[in-house]
Amino acid sequence: MSAVLGAAGFLLLFAGGELVVRGGLSLARRLGVSTLIIGLVVIGFATSAPELVVSLAATLESQPELALGNVVGSTIANLLLILGIAAVVRPLSLSRGGFHQPALMVGAIAALAAAGLLSGLGRVAGAAFVAALAVHLAVSYARERRSPVEVDEEEVTGPPATLARAVPLLAAGLVALIAGGQLLVTGAVGLARELGVPEAVIGLTLVALGTSLPEIATSATAAMHGHGDIAAGNVIGSNLFNVLGILGLVAIVRPLPIPAAMARVDIPFALILSLLLLPVLAGKVRLGRPAGGVMLAAYAGYVLVRFA
Repeated sequence: MSAVLGAAGFLLLFAGGELVVRGGLSLARRLGVSTLIIGLVVIGFATSAPELVVSLAATLESQPELALGNVVGSTIANLLLILGIAAVVRPLSLSRGGFHQPALMVGAIAALAAAGLLSGLGRVAGAAFVAALAVHLAVSYARERRSPVEVDEEEVTGPPATLARAVPLLAAGLVALIAGGQLLVTGAVGLARELGVPEAVIGLTLVALGTSLPEIATSATAAMHGHGDIAAGNVIGSNLFNVLGILGLVAIVRPLPIPAAMARVDIPFALILSLLLLPVLAGKVRLGRPAGGVMLAAYAGYVLVRFA
């Protein structure tokens, strides 16, 4: 039954994420924002909605390790799995969109690593994380207002963008995400108990991979059509929302302890990955298929080690 609930949760999360992305893209086209902002804010944040739902549900059900593992595991999956898949589909050569966005992502993960050294993320730190995300959004919006860009219709396919189309898609997607998140948490916790696997490991791998499905589908599709900026913006925006938004909100709801093993291994691993990939995400280094294959192998190795 746990496996059935988990599978149903995966399906609903994937469907909900797709609907949210479609509605978000329509809204972005209606507002006339740039491709980078579509990938960074609209797609990156929208595809992180499953992580938000799952982490809040896990926290309210007194499963903080599952909530933290979900976010950290999703961050690692974004950096290794999603960028790796995108590069294998089509080598990523990104435009020089600036250093500040990926650098902020590295800073957010570094702040989480510092919280790990202090054994937890309290309400004050959580509020600071959320405030940092709000400032980031305000600055990004201000930059767009100073340099408005018309979205190329060839870059974002689909029917004409209207509010009447975007709002129902977003609403339906959010309903599916909420239902899927509840089912996935229930199934994952049951699976962890039945197999004797620590819930932190389940969150770092199975749940994190499941909630990353919208990012995987979006980035692979974007890379296939040659929109590397959308794929990169998706990863950066998702990681920012994961660490600053989701963990910040979770810590405000309930202070979040960070297990010693996660503070020693998984969070530093995510920080190292973000530093190594910083030149790629800043548009200074091209990410080819061989490097993408190495990243996929590294992610497979990470999952095997965590389950060992």
